[in-house]
Amino acid sequence: MLVLPLALWFAWYHWWGRRRAGTRDRAAPWTMLGLAGLLLVVMSLVGATLFEGGAPGSTYHPTRVEPDGRVVPGGFEE
Repeated sequence: MLVLPLALWFAWYHWWGRRRAGTRDRAAPWTMLGLAGLLLVVMSLVGATLFEGGAPGSTYHPTRVEPDGRVVPGGFEE
């Protein structure tokens, strides 16, 4: 997510630079690209917090390995 704005900008710049002369000497807007990537990361973390997880009042049990080597997946329990 953090790299998406940078990749999109460079793809657009490469495409647009071939069609217009004189745009190749412009510097990349690193601050704006970094802030856009950071905003996407924050939005995805907030979205994951709001839309993922168990029901209110449920208990989370993490994944564990039994003494016999069997892996028991974690999850929410009512």
